Amino acid sequence: DDEGYVTFKYTPDYYSDDVTVTFKVNSTESDEYTTSFTKYEIELFDLDDEYYANADQFISGTVTANGVPVEEGTVVVMDLNGETFTAETDENGEFIVTFNTEQVGEEVPVTFSADYADDVEVTINLVDNIVIDASNSDESGFVGEEVTLVAIVTDKAEGEPLVGETVEFYIGDEKIGEAQTDDEGVATTTFTPTDDQTGVITVTAKLNN
Repeated sequence: DDEGYVTFKYTPDYYSDDVTVTFKVNSTESDEYTTSFTKYEIELFDLDDEYYANADQFISGTVTANGVPVEEGTVVVMDLNGETFTAETDENGEFIVTFNTEQVGEEVPVTFSADYADDVEVTINLVDNIVIDASNSDESGFVGEEVTLVAIVTDKAEGEPLVGETVEFYIGDEKIGEAQTDDEGVATTTFTPTDDQTGVITVTAKLNN
C-alpha cells in the first residue's frame, strides 16, 4: 500500500507448532520467522445410554489445540436437533453443556462445534422422564360396582415420586376420573362401569398429556 505494507491471506490445510515463513520481493528475501497453524479438536466424554426429556441433563467434553487444552472461555455450541445450547471451557479446556428439552426419540442427532474445530456429530436417546405405572389397578370388576384405579407416577431423572400432580383416567376419549398423587406418587380413584362397559376395557392414566 502507500506505506509499503502488504497483507497476505492464507488458509492452511494442516496444523503444526513449528511453521517457518519467509517473504520474498524480487531477489530480496526476508528473515525467517516461526509461527503455528492451530487446529482445535472437540472430544466428548462418555455418553449416557439415555437422557431424560423435561429435565436438566449434561454432556461434557474437552477442547484442545494441537493436543493442549484451549484457553478458558472458549465457546462450545451444542445443536440438539435444532435446539441450541452453549457452554464455555474452564482452565483445563473442559466444558459441560446443560440442556433441557421436550424432545423424545431414539438416535436424536446432536452436533458440537467451536471456532477452528471440526464439528462432532453424535446421536443420543431421549426418553420421557415421567413414568406412570397403573398395574396396581383392579384387573376385573362388575357392572354397577366400584373399580379401583391406581396410578404411580415417578420422575425417572430424579428417581423420586411426583407429589401433588393431577392424574386423569380415560376410557378412549372419555374422562372417567382424576386424582392427585400423594407423598408416594400414588393417585387413586374409583370408577363404576355401566351396562355399556362390559368385556375388556382399556383404561389410560395421563399426566399433562
